[in-house]
Amino acid sequence: THAVIIDSAVDVPGAVTVSATNAAEITAVAAGFAVAFSNPDADEPTATSLALSVALTINQISADTSAYIQDTTGVGIDAGSLNVTATDNSKINGIAGGIAISLANEKSGGAKAAAGGVALVFNNIDNTTGAYLDNADVITTGDVNVDASSVGAIYALAIGGAVAAARGTGSGSTASLAGAGAFTSNTIRKGVFANIGNGSDVKAVNIGVTAQDTSTITADAGGVAFAAAGSTSSGSGASLSIGASLAFNSLDDSYVHASIDSSAIDASNNLSVTASSTGTIDALTFAGSGAIGASSGGSGYSASGAGAFAQHTIVNSIQASITNSPSVDADGAILVSATDTSTILAETYGFSFAAGLSSSDTGAALSVGVSLAFNTIDVDVAAFIDNSNVGDNTLTDSITISATGSTDIKALSVAASLSVGGSSSGSAVALSGGGAVAQNVILNDTNAYAKDSFLASGGTVDITAASTSTIEAAVVAASVSIAVSASDKAGAASIGLALAYNYMGWRDGTEESNQVQAYVQNSSIDADGALTLSATAEQDIDVAVGAGSAAVSGGSDALGLSGAGVQTVNRISE
Repeated sequence: THAVIIDSAVDVPGAVTVSATNAAEITAVAAGFAVAFSNPDADEPTATSLALSVALTINQISADTSAYIQDTTGVGIDAGSLNVTATDNSKINGIAGGIAISLANEKSGGAKAAAGGVALVFNNIDNTTGAYLDNADVITTGDVNVDASSVGAIYALAIGGAVAAARGTGSGSTASLAGAGAFTSNTIRKGVFANIGNGSDVKAVNIGVTAQDTSTITADAGGVAFAAAGSTSSGSGASLSIGASLAFNSLDDSYVHASIDSSAIDASNNLSVTASSTGTIDALTFAGSGAIGASSGGSGYSASGAGAFAQHTIVNSIQASITNSPSVDADGAILVSATDTSTILAETYGFSFAAGLSSSDTGAALSVGVSLAFNTIDVDVAAFIDNSNVGDNTLTDSITISATGSTDIKALSVAASLSVGGSSSGSAVALSGGGAVAQNVILNDTNAYAKDSFLASGGTVDITAASTSTIEAAVVAASVSIAVSASDKAGAASIGLALAYNYMGWRDGTEESNQVQAYVQNSSIDADGALTLSATAEQDIDVAVGAGSAAVSGGSDALGLSGAGVQTVNRISE
């Protein structure tokens, strides 16, 4: 989408508006539902049932939106005011659900049931939005605004569910298998830029160069499975259930730049060059699994596993600058400002339950619940004047160069597991494990400076860099195993493990750049008012980590083993 004036003369008393707008939206819903039921006649030895469901949606928006004036030197734009605006509003809603239910009932033998439900969602926005004056001469009696604005939003929901249940009344074994998975991958990658450059000459009352971006990913993924197998005769009852959820969300390799480069600027009032970005990832990742295996005359076995994995990343560059310009003047205030606010809100859960029960033989259960979360924010914020002459010590009210960064990670990772093994006359075994991990990384550079330049102001000159970084993390793991036999041996083992790693200015054990600087280098400043250089960094890590484990056993010979461990590593670079 393009709106342009190229190599043309424009002379009008009123406003000149060059505007390009992209408003692309995708809404996609994919749903799969499968049901299978087997209930054969009594003379059939086995009942078998299988249900599978898969839902998939893939969505992408790729757009180039630009508004610009190019190659008008010598012919020029003469108008009451000028607005060059490029706007992008892109949105994707992607929803997928895969649900499967399998039931088997055998009247004289064993039964088998299996179910699998999977949901996959892929969303991608890859856009460029630009507004600029390129080799353009502009004279107005009013204001000149060069504005590039982008709003990108992704909403993703992936739900995978599976239920498998089998009942047998004969001597054959009865078994059930359930598997559910949810997968979502969402990416917003954008370039937003506003520029006056390449030998442009602009005269106006107020001159504004603005680049701004707002990007949001809201993503929920859940995989839940349940399996049950029961035998009312001498056959065994065995069940296996697996629930998994994976989420990958990123605001990746994006940039928001506002600049004046190699141009002459004359504003009779104010001049502003501003770049701002707001990026948010809000994600819930959940995995649940349950399994029950029971028999009145044989063994009862069950195994259940639930795993949730989430990786969220924000990588961005925000710059506001005046560079390579020999004459940039304003009678009012001159502002060069870059601002970023980046936030990750992440919740990850893995819950598992297993029960193996028997009236006359072994009852055994295994359950594992895992939750893994990895969050990273890597942002470069810079406001600067480089190789330029800016301001007038008799006319310019003030010069402000400001870089501000605010990053926040709030992470919750929870894992829980419960296993129960029980038998009236046989042995009982229960094993359970719960593990939760969260790793949070913030890497920020925030710089405000004047370099190789001459700055003149009839008032103040302020150069400020401020960065605020916060990590709030809670990691919890719980595990319980219970084994009980009325007349035989019983054994239970349980382990719970919670790990939290929080880094500011560190990655993979290596200290990296985490600058907050306000400085003047190889420059001259002539100001009638005060000169202020200020660099401020506020960094805070708040973490709570807990793990609990319990093993309970009862029988003629009983053994219970339980262990729990926590680790937290927190580092802030100097």
